[in-house]
Amino acid sequence: SPAWSVSSAYGDINLDGSVRVYHGAFRIKNIPVAYLPYASLPAGRKRKSGFLMPEFSSSDKLGFNINIPYYWAINEESDATFYENWMSKRGLMQGVEFRYAPDTEAKGMFLATWLNDSKQDTQEGDDGLSRSNRERWWAVGKYDGWLGSPQWKFRADVDAVSDQDYLR
Repeated sequence: SPAWSVSSAYGDINLDGSVRVYHGAFRIKNIPVAYLPYASLPAGRKRKSGFLMPEFSSSDKLGFNINIPYYWAINEESDATFYENWMSKRGLMQGVEFRYAPDTEAKGMFLATWLNDSKQDTQEGDDGLSRSNRERWWAVGKYDGWLGSPQWKFRADVDAVSDQDYLR
């Protein structure tokens, strides 16, 4: 059996390469793990832009959380995902992730998220400093490829964060 599959009671296959599934199931090793009352899935050879499955969660620190990502297939070598992540106790966190691979020997990824935090934390951190934590962000990037010429191999890994507690 395949590693994953989608099954349905019935559906439509369109000439444009899209598939509509009604009363379907997402299966891992033929075990149903998610019910899909309706889903529109790309089935062609080309990647397609569109909204991804929304994510829902809840926690004491963030409150109710809903994340609605949008995937943009820019071209055959690059794509981006935009995130709108609303947290009832913290506010709206937005983000963008950009990925590209111009050839088999080069690839890169850049991610940035930012949050205008509605919860102001003026407690002292582990370093003894207090901070407002109002404008919070994280930026990370990785590149593995050429630097101007195939004779020069270049690797970079950059990670910057607004405050020491952001990733917690």
